Amino acid sequence: LALGRPASESPTRAGVGARSGPALAVDESSVSAWVSAQSETASISVSLGAFAYVTSVAIDWGPGGGQRYALDARVAGDAWLPVLERANRSPSPRSEHWLCRRGAP
Repeated sequence: LALGRPASESPTRAGVGARSGPALAVDESSVSAWVSAQSETASISVSLGAFAYVTSVAIDWGPGGGQRYALDARVAGDAWLPVLERANRSPSPRSEHWLCRRGAP
């Protein structure tokens, strides 16, 4: 669903594009990756382009993947709503997958 969709990051880092920019998070390549800014509040947003029911989420972590992260969702200009939050994620496994139920992951 998110493959190849427009992605943006916050805070924005100038000049990273092809090396580690947010588009690399949705390119389906196992050898490329989005690398966030060194910030507690670094985030990536992916526009799905239209309303979609999301039934599962998969994250494939690269080396040094996030220790703490959250997954939020929103429709158009509505407020972001928390869907999932993880704290103290261990470095293994490198891949995580959730099936989502209405109202909760």
